[in-house]
Amino acid sequence: MPLRPSLETHDAVRYHSPQLAVEVRLNTNESPFGPPPAVVAALRDDAPELDLARYPDRHALALRRAIAAHHGVDPAAVFVANGSNEVLQTIMLAWGGPGRRLWLAEPTYGMYRQIARTTRTEVVAGRRRDDGSIDSASLREDAELVVVCQPNNPTGQLEPPDVIESLCSLEDRLVVLDEAYADFCELGPARLMAPHVVRVRTLSKAVGLAGLRLGYLVADPAIVEVLFATCLPYHVGSLTQLLALRALEDDAVVRRRASAIVAERERVLAELGARGVRTWPSATNFVLFDPGRPAEAVWHALVARGVLVRDASRWPGLTNALRVTIGTPGENDAFLAALAEVLA
Repeated sequence: MPLRPSLETHDAVRYHSPQLAVEVRLNTNESPFGPPPAVVAALRDDAPELDLARYPDRHALALRRAIAAHHGVDPAAVFVANGSNEVLQTIMLAWGGPGRRLWLAEPTYGMYRQIARTTRTEVVAGRRRDDGSIDSASLREDAELVVVCQPNNPTGQLEPPDVIESLCSLEDRLVVLDEAYADFCELGPARLMAPHVVRVRTLSKAVGLAGLRLGYLVADPAIVEVLFATCLPYHVGSLTQLLALRALEDDAVVRRRASAIVAERERVLAELGARGVRTWPSATNFVLFDPGRPAEAVWHALVARGVLVRDASRWPGLTNALRVTIGTPGENDAFLAALAEVLA
């Protein structure tokens, strides 16, 4: 390579999850149910009518109106992008960069650090209390950006209201609430909280459209205007806009499926607890657990039995932990049976 990249990449892929050909994939917190029926119908009936020779609606107005109606806000308060990771990246491109600091409390979503690295934003880490919640007193005063995963990934824990209120009361910085798992804990609509608070959502989890790549945020229209000026033009394709719009029409289906996943989550938690496996409380569609034996070895043994979970043992703030996505009852049974064999 004649010219060295200006970005150090040797550890940039550390967070990425292995994609392995196994029978039971429970490692990336996807929905086990697939797209809602309205999306499947749109692929059959509406997608062929799209004029793909033309650029999409640059500001995705129809989709933003539907999202706004879903949350009870004005469409001008909605920004959309290709997955919530691109939403987060656009935020850091606009408000981060050299000389700016992003504050977070680990363990938390590993992509925050990776996006900060690629946007040259410095990361400053706070602390968590003994119960796993964020210690808001550890917030650095010189941090211009604050990000909170609510509920948290990878622990699954929901931050207490006092923590959220404390962090959101800081009007001199941008506070980002990443609510990717909101549908599993009934956080409710992402209504506007304050001019400096951003709430990020995704269609990749409960909605079952991880392959579509659609995320969005609800924020003050002034923030949304900056983000549209920062992102690439026509960045959300016509097909993505159409299918996301149809998915919002199937909200009742999404809610029923989320409830089914929550019920399975509680069953898996109970089964693990009955077997003496330490778990973290979860308000999401996954469970973090300590297998009681070296996590990496247990991960490999599960893969050998056709079950793929996530090895979280090397993530900042964690030791000897694995994370399993809640799947169908059959997939969950296969995981529990495989784990029982490995730990026997």
